[in-house]
Amino acid sequence: MIDLQKVENYRENNRIEAKKALGGLPRSIWETYSAFANTLGGVILLGVREDKDKSLHPVRLPNPERLLDEFWQIINDTTKVSANILTQNHVEIVGVGESRFIAITVPRAARQDRPIYIGTDPFVGSYRRSGEGDYRCTVEEIKSMLRDASKSSRDMRPVAGLDMFAFDKDSVAKYRQALLDRKPHTPLAKLGENAFLEKLGAAIKDEKGVLRPTGAGLLMLGKAESIKAKYAYYQVSFEERKNALKTGENAVCDKRINQNVFSFFTAVNGRLLANLQDVDADARVAATEALTNCLVNADYYARSGIYVTYKNSGIVFSNPGGFRMGVDKAKSGGVSDPRNKGLLRLFQQIGVGSGTGSGIPGIFTLWGKLGRGMPVIRESFHPERVSVILPFSTDFGKRNSLKSRAGRESLGEEEKRAIIEFLTKQIRATAGEICQALHLPSTEVKALLADLTETGVLRQEKNIYTLKS
Repeated sequence: MIDLQKVENYRENNRIEAKKALGGLPRSIWETYSAFANTLGGVILLGVREDKDKSLHPVRLPNPERLLDEFWQIINDTTKVSANILTQNHVEIVGVGESRFIAITVPRAARQDRPIYIGTDPFVGSYRRSGEGDYRCTVEEIKSMLRDASKSSRDMRPVAGLDMFAFDKDSVAKYRQALLDRKPHTPLAKLGENAFLEKLGAAIKDEKGVLRPTGAGLLMLGKAESIKAKYAYYQVSFEERKNALKTGENAVCDKRINQNVFSFFTAVNGRLLANLQDVDADARVAATEALTNCLVNADYYARSGIYVTYKNSGIVFSNPGGFRMGVDKAKSGGVSDPRNKGLLRLFQQIGVGSGTGSGIPGIFTLWGKLGRGMPVIRESFHPERVSVILPFSTDFGKRNSLKSRAGRESLGEEEKRAIIEFLTKQIRATAGEICQALHLPSTEVKALLADLTETGVLRQEKNIYTLKS
């Protein structure tokens, strides 16, 4: 992550924590260990001081070997730390003589291990990392991590208190027709409605033998009021914004809120395909897959909704819930770990989410062709949210950009978050590197960097930008 031989070039930030540790192993190291493991990972430096100008410098650490012995003893004690996710390769003593210090590289914990917490109570000892440092996790954040740690998919369980009247008959009929259009000779065609839904996994018998909707079946084909009874914060929204270049105003062409997932998918996918009708088939497949990915990976228990926005600059798919694996692993493919496996299966029955463009790697491959611009993934915390952005080409963005600040499609806050997240991972970057990574026009990036620097979020040294601690 960082060049430990040039530690003076870095500043303490969201991924680096420096502690002098001259009085022994700091107690706060465990809060930082928990925070890094539950967020994006990071590096803890023991025997390094932070000067007034925020620069980092090794101090004279008398006995780093003794500190490490104490560190390993505590981290392997499950009454003090919930889990040790480190190996010997994650820890090293850097330097020689009096300038030696310890570097502990904490990876992002696997979802099965989260939350990583101090002591024996996750609701007291769980931490995460933000721009301000380590903070104690909220009850909702801990519950979200505990749900994700489960081996089984919650949406495949029966929903207590709801019966088969929770299904929307019109949605069931349209879904059934979509399935028959794809598989006209399927044996499912001969089944009655309840048997059909049970065979699909949209309904299941509970321990008393009563047929009830599964979480997936309810989300996919349920009545809006029934969905709300189970998922209190459920909300799905599509907004289509197209800048009027002369007036600088945004025209909202379409907005649908609080349909079931199948109705929402059908309506929104239709609008996306209509907007992309003059673009090649690969782009349309990628857009459909990104929409499906957004829906099957959302945390429907979270206090926020799913938002899909079509803009002149691109399409944004945003869902509550963090990545269940690292972003890099999701991009590389080979491992599928959807949050809602039952929902994905229902999509796959109608030919969605299982073809050439399936998954994050497929989206990147298909959308990245022909100079459209590579997709961008943004993960934020507090609250957890993932956004997948399919950008239109940089040239397109330049042609359609407006000179006035008010006319930039209200992208400012969203793009500022993207810059902060990028610098959180990369530590240092030039304006050009940020433009290239986020696929944004240089004029817009420079304006956003100026705002972030002026408000004290970023530090600029010549053309190098870093986060302030």
